Amino acid sequence: MYGRINSGKLFVSDMDGTVYLSETGIPGAIDFARRLKEREKRLLFFTNNASHTKDYYIEKLKRLGF
Repeated sequence: MYGRINSGKLFVSDMDGTVYLSETGIPGAIDFARRLKEREKRLLFFTNNASHTKDYYIEKLKRLGF
């Protein structure tokens, strides 16, 4: 797994159901995001849920520890 992390520069992840469920982080997701940051990799989050603003999702990710 770490070989793929080291060779990549940008990682893209869905949010709901992938890094969190409702108000609970998915086990391992925050640790994975932290490892990417330590290796100076970029992590881009996306969602197909347009019911909230970008700022809402930024705050939610922060609140959950991302």
